[in-house]
Amino acid sequence: MRCFTALLVLVALAAIIIAGSQRVGDVHIEALRILIVSDIHDDESSILRLRTWLVGNRMLDKIDLVVCSGDLSTMPATENAARDHGVQQEYEARANRVLHALAGFDKPVYFVPGNHDPLSLFNKSEAMESAPQAVHNMHGRVSVLSPGLLLMGWGGSSDAIENGQIVWAGFPLPESDTARGHQQLFEAAQGHSSLLVLSHSGPSGVGTSIVSATEPNDLCVAGMRVHPIDAGSPALRSTLSSASAQQRIAVVLHGHAHAAVGTSRLGRVAIVNVGSLRYGGFFGIIDLKRATGGHPGTRRWQISGLLQLQLEGCGDSSSNASADLLVSLCTPSLLQRISPVWLIGVGFILLVSVGFARSLCRPNHCYHEIEDV
Repeated sequence: MRCFTALLVLVALAAIIIAGSQRVGDVHIEALRILIVSDIHDDESSILRLRTWLVGNRMLDKIDLVVCSGDLSTMPATENAARDHGVQQEYEARANRVLHALAGFDKPVYFVPGNHDPLSLFNKSEAMESAPQAVHNMHGRVSVLSPGLLLMGWGGSSDAIENGQIVWAGFPLPESDTARGHQQLFEAAQGHSSLLVLSHSGPSGVGTSIVSATEPNDLCVAGMRVHPIDAGSPALRSTLSSASAQQRIAVVLHGHAHAAVGTSRLGRVAIVNVGSLRYGGFFGIIDLKRATGGHPGTRRWQISGLLQLQLEGCGDSSSNASADLLVSLCTPSLLQRISPVWLIGVGFILLVSVGFARSLCRPNHCYHEIEDV
């Protein structure tokens, strides 16, 4: 029995060494966990339900920050609404209530405005006096999220095309402005840092921008369109296609196309449409990590895990504080988390452990213990 106990203790010691450190030689793993929401459309109650779910599952404390891909409100995306001062004031108040609700997570909040948000949120020079201090409007801006990781944002939508016809006009900016805005953002983000792109619309021509469902706001309704709607941005697609973007962008997070919730890729760049929190209760949690030290080629931020979840499925009560797992991508296994250097070291420890246990467990000694029993 004593030889088995010694072996068990040494194996446990090796496990503790692995679990207690993320350092591999001179390499240290940095990590960031982000809660993703989008298309809340005035539904403050959905934010409260999400907070209840996060607290109940002991996940809120593990979140580092919150991002929202736009459409805080439900302002009509029309020129008439844009010119009506009273309409703008009403939806500014609605958007600010949603931002205060997001601030209730007690995490830094980063957002871009959508095509149903007031024009004041697209004005880079206008201060958000009524917004909480920890809330940051990222439209047309670049911000440092973590060493070596920049967040760049752009709001609004592009023309949505069905069978060659515009079915939802882009708002409030023309595509030419969007293209110039993306170029300016990349110029401002020069360097070797990885990029996280936060956009309301996704790039055109990818699955997360293609609405093929009959009902664009309700995935519980069965059926397919004869001609899918492409609600993506050609300007964003062009931006993401450049060699620099393909090398530096860790992930693009967007919303807008409610029924196109899911993941896709444009080249090597991961694209995530988290879906609408109001229409379906969709949200996501993404883990990013990078290794510092070691070879420079290993220092890029990348996705280490992604969960896309839904607060309630078809027919569920809206007050149900549960969540169904829709997508789980890139979640590393134990072997993927451990460097080969660690595996070699652990193997050596196990070999020494076995040798030590065998030295304690010489045949005559062990048989004597068995005979006593």
